[in-house]
Amino acid sequence: MGYLYPNLKVDIKLRPKLLYNAERRAVWRKLHIGKSTNEIAKPLNVSVGLIEQVLTTHSYLIPLRGRIRLYKKQCHYKRILSDYIESHPDCIRNDIRKDLPAAYLWLYKNNSHLLYELLPPEIPRELKRNCIKKP
Repeated sequence: MGYLYPNLKVDIKLRPKLLYNAERRAVWRKLHIGKSTNEIAKPLNVSVGLIEQVLTTHSYLIPLRGRIRLYKKQCHYKRILSDYIESHPDCIRNDIRKDLPAAYLWLYKNNSHLLYELLPPEIPRELKRNCIKKP
């Protein structure tokens, strides 16, 4: 299925501008599980705009994909924080805040309850270094 350009004698393989039903269904499935439009477009050899057209025809997918991305990011930062705490068992909250600022801040802004569940217990005020009163 090629078209021979008359002057240059170059064989150009044309692709239909619309997706076939089977491809459209496959694109929908991949969009539904949260794959990025670039990841979907590359193996099908189509433009990202065509994939986004399929996405806009199913308007309920847009907020769903937002929640999926949020959940994936939360799991990513949770894993980073858990690995750090596991490898540094005697660390304090301030060490985590200084060493992992992106993970700490993202979890603080988006899911502070999860952050405080993951963090080590708070040091009592009497035992903090800065609170020792001098005579």
